[in-house]
Amino acid sequence: ESGRRPTRSRPGRSGRHRLMRVLGAIIVTLLVAACAPEPPPSPVRVSHPSQLAGTVWEVVAVGDRAVALRESIQLAIDESGRVSGVTGCNSLAGAVTYDHTTGAVAFTDLVTTKRACADPAVAALEAGVLAGLRAAEAASVDEVGRLVLAGAGPTILLTVGPEPGAPPIDRQPAPS
Repeated sequence: ESGRRPTRSRPGRSGRHRLMRVLGAIIVTLLVAACAPEPPPSPVRVSHPSQLAGTVWEVVAVGDRAVALRESIQLAIDESGRVSGVTGCNSLAGAVTYDHTTGAVAFTDLVTTKRACADPAVAALEAGVLAGLRAAEAASVDEVGRLVLAGAGPTILLTVGPEPGAPPIDRQPAPS
C-alpha cells in the first residue's frame, strides 16, 4: 500500500465546482470587456449627397486617424466625373462615378505622382487615403454634414473644401 487514503466521491460536488469555474470565467470576461476602451465612434450615415460633381472636399479622417493641421489632403470632383487632388505628399487624378439615388460611388483609374514622403506618418496617411478611395463603394452624409466614403478599405471623412478654382485651404494654425 502506498499510504494513500481512498478518496470518497461526493455526489454532485464535481458538477458544482465545474459550474463555479464556468461562472467565474464568465464574470472575469465581462469585467475585462467592461474595462476595455471603447472603439472610436463611427459616423452615422444620414443621407446621400445630391451630387458630387463640382465639389471640393478636405479629408479630416482616414479610418480612425484624424488628419493633422499640417497635412492638407483635398479632393476636387469636376462636372465631367474627374477627381483630382492632393493625397499628403503626391497629387492624385482619376475618375469617379456616383449614383445619388443609392449612394453608390466608385473611384477608378487613380494615378498619383511618385514623390517620396519624408514623413512616415504622412506616407501612411496617404496610403490609407488611396486604399480608402480605391475600395469606396458608398457615399453618404453624416449628422454634421461630412461626406463619408465607405467600403472594404478605410472609411474616409471629408468636409466641404474651398470653392473650385479657389486657392487651397491654409490649414496652418493662425499665429497667436
